[in-house]
Amino acid sequence: VGSVELDEDARYMVCWLENSGLHGWLVGARGVENEARYPALEYRSMAEALQDLAGDGAPLDCVYAGGRIELLGHAGLALPVLGKSLGCPALPFEAAPYCNGASAIVAAHRHSPRFAAAFGLALREVMQ
Repeated sequence: VGSVELDEDARYMVCWLENSGLHGWLVGARGVENEARYPALEYRSMAEALQDLAGDGAPLDCVYAGGRIELLGHAGLALPVLGKSLGCPALPFEAAPYCNGASAIVAAHRHSPRFAAAFGLALREVMQ
């Protein structure tokens, strides 16, 4: 997996997948610009939800997906397909490489919602 370093004015999408569906956020220079959920009555497919989330504005710099990433494949949107459809790299999100002692973290926990939430909360504190 390659890495992408984003500038502070980057525009990117973050997707979290779980058994209940997709949670997606569009992030820009000013923070979260938009969000979407799937399943939702307004979308016929996950692809439609993500295209709507991306919008018609500036192109995306990157898409990060976390949680049960394999669910993208079940929707016909494996990471390479998702990246191609949105015109940017689509990468799996794993917080563990950014943490000291990452090798000591049990593999099952590296992709867990709790770990991602803890990482996000810690990052928010650092950014404020």
